[in-house]
Amino acid sequence: MIKDWWNIRYLDEAIRYVEVRSGKKEFGIRAIQADRIRYDLVHEWIQYCQEQHDSECQNLHGQPPVTGLRVIDCHTRSVVSAPPGCRYVALSYVWGDPPNPDPTSPTRFAPVVQDSITAALALGYEYLRVDKHCINQGDSGDKHEQVSQMNAIYAVADLTFIAASGNSEDDGLPGVGIKSRQPQEKIVVGDLTLTQGFCHLQPMLLKSKWATRAWTFQEGCLSRRSLFFTDQQVYFACNGMYCAESVDSR
Repeated sequence: MIKDWWNIRYLDEAIRYVEVRSGKKEFGIRAIQADRIRYDLVHEWIQYCQEQHDSECQNLHGQPPVTGLRVIDCHTRSVVSAPPGCRYVALSYVWGDPPNPDPTSPTRFAPVVQDSITAALALGYEYLRVDKHCINQGDSGDKHEQVSQMNAIYAVADLTFIAASGNSEDDGLPGVGIKSRQPQEKIVVGDLTLTQGFCHLQPMLLKSKWATRAWTFQEGCLSRRSLFFTDQQVYFACNGMYCAESVDSR
């Protein structure tokens, strides 16, 4: 079953997630910081999916290991052959046309890749898979081999980062590096603080450059777990659940 980001198809499972974690089924608005992502929340969502979604989110369609898979070692920032059974994050983003003469050089990693490395490490992942760096762009044979396995590359990935903000690789991930997010509006009325709630993922994707490309849309559909980085907050979607950083359980 392919997840559908255009409506909340998994509200029942989201409510069950809230009930399991808090003992209640109530939702509220969580205050979040514009310059910092709640990685603890994201980690909790991933863990819940891994523990509860046995059939929906565990290696879609029984994909076999990827032949010749290369990944970025997030500690050394070098491109290496993927260790057997390694858990990696895949990155889905719009390349754009910035100058990048040597995509194999760690010093030439664009902001979106640099921020993805930071976010991957913050979530406990050691490896990141990025098309531009993990496919030998000058070797037509390698490109054919890797492109022909694109379904498995994203289905086998433990998580996919989706850069739904910005127009090119020069735009980093909001809330990770130097690129900040839209601050939440707050109004204090006596002892009561009213906090702005951000919109559903659908309108954010509809106006994104990422959603205009068939290639990136395919990457999103093939991924079993996705973390969307937008100008307001991060959203998590898998084949059984949808979560937003600013939505709190009480």
